[in-house]
Order: sequence, then C-alpha cells, then structure tokens
Amino acid sequence: MLWTNRIFKQKTKTSKEVNHIIDAVENTKKTMGHLLNEIRENYSITETHKSIT
Repeated sequence: MLWTNRIFKQKTKTSKEVNHIIDAVENTKKTMGHLLNEIRENYSITETHKSIT
C-alpha cells in the first residue's frame, strides 16, 4: 500500500516507473518499526487509533 501512495504522489506515467518505485520500497533496509512509522505519517494515523477486536 505504501508504494501506491508514492506512485500517486510522483504521478508515474509508465509501468517501468511504477516497477522502479515498487522495487525501491521492497528492497529497503528499513526495520519494521521505521516502516510502521512511515505508514502512520503517510496515512495520518495517531497513537490513539485502536483496532476494533
């Protein structure tokens, strides 16, 4: 999902550009914590959001 956000922000025009972004995201060396923080920032998720279970 995160890469789709980047694809739309960069307004890619070809599938080659899309694949480049997806590869960059999938091959990142970020830890899961960094990835989750980036997702929180991109989707404006706060610590007060709770899962419904």
